[in-house]
Amino acid sequence: MQKNKVVAYVMTKNEESIIGQCIDALKWTDEIVIADTGSTDKTVDIAKEKGCRVIHVDFKGFGPTRNEIINQIDAEWIVCFDADEICTEGLANEILEVLKNSQADAYLANRLSYMLGKPIYHSGWFPDYRHAVLFRKGKYRYTERTVHESYICDGKVEKLKEVFAHISIRSLNQFMHKEEQYAK
Repeated sequence: MQKNKVVAYVMTKNEESIIGQCIDALKWTDEIVIADTGSTDKTVDIAKEKGCRVIHVDFKGFGPTRNEIINQIDAEWIVCFDADEICTEGLANEILEVLKNSQADAYLANRLSYMLGKPIYHSGWFPDYRHAVLFRKGKYRYTERTVHESYICDGKVEKLKEVFAHISIRSLNQFMHKEEQYAK
C-alpha cells in the first residue's frame, strides 16, 4: 500500500451527463479511478479523456461492488463519491487539511441533495451522513447490503464540517425513470 497516497473512486454506469463535473471536482487527489459497471454511453470515454484510470467491475449490489473496488486500489487513503456527487472546494480543502494530521480512520461529510436545481433541507434529506467520503484502506469496509449499504470501520470515525453536493434529480424524466427502477 502506498503511504500518503490519496485515490478517489467513482462507481459509474451511464453517467455521461454529469461524470465530467464529478471528475473535475476530484482533481486534487493523486489519482481518480472510475469503476464502471457496464456503461453503454460515453461515460468511460469521458473518464479516459480526463486522465482517469478506468476499471471494469461487475455490479453485485452496492456494498459488495464497492468492496471489490476498494480491493483494486493501492493507496493509504481512499476518497469516495458517486457520479452524481460533487466534492465542493471547501470540502476538498478540509480533507487536505485533515490529511496533514489525521486523527481518525474515516471521515463523514454531510450530503446536500438537489432536486431540479434546488437544495433540499427537509424531509429527512438533510443532514445526510450516508458513509465516509474519506477513509483509510484496511480500516473501512461497506456492509454487504445490495442497496442502501452502510459501513464498518475498525477505528475512529469523525464528521467533517463542509458539505458536498448530490445532484440527485436533474429532470422529471430522470426522476420517473429512477422511481420505475426502484419499483422493479
